[in-house]
Amino acid sequence: MSVILLVRHGQASWGKVNYDALSPLGMQQARLLGATLKARGFQPDVVITGAMKRHRQTATELIGGAEYTCPTFVNPGWNEYDHQNIIRGYRPQYRNPVILAADMIRSGQPTKAFSDMFATAIDRWVATDGGYEENFAEFQGRVNTALETTAALPNKNILVVTSAGPISWAATKLLGAGPDTWRRFNDTAVNTAVTKIVSGKRGLTVVSMNEHTHLERHRQLLTYR
Repeated sequence: MSVILLVRHGQASWGKVNYDALSPLGMQQARLLGATLKARGFQPDVVITGAMKRHRQTATELIGGAEYTCPTFVNPGWNEYDHQNIIRGYRPQYRNPVILAADMIRSGQPTKAFSDMFATAIDRWVATDGGYEENFAEFQGRVNTALETTAALPNKNILVVTSAGPISWAATKLLGAGPDTWRRFNDTAVNTAVTKIVSGKRGLTVVSMNEHTHLERHRQLLTYR
């Protein structure tokens, strides 16, 4: 039996010009998870990351915290969906970040306004075939392939650093559920949480999801974005 741990990246730079970079807190989360995995005795044969900066940075900090010496590979199939393209598909004028920011500020509750707007944009993306660089069906297919490719590796213990969207879809697929379940999983994903998949005679099985006990004694490190 082999084990695949799917790790969500640490907190990214929410609200900054370059979102695709870990915040100092995100780096701390990743180092803590690495130390926790080491203490638990989990030793991966290989670490795989998506191609995004926040994936690679999380892997670097995690590996440092765990003192792992295994090889690391990049598989772009584990990349997150393009949230900016999804927002533009919902409201084309939001190509201009000034217009987006102005609308959110005008609401009086910019954080809530953005969350509500993005939830609606995601709903449209899930329900619409065209108008996106990668539609939801294509996203599902890409993640399915990444999961199959990862599971086909001869290694016994595999650690994958990716994002909430791919992790949520991998779990949704293996549980035989659909888009509504994916949305619920995606909305509650914790930064550096771990989802465990085992590969055995019955194929791939999800045995735990969104596990973040390494953060429970450090509540200031618990984040969802």
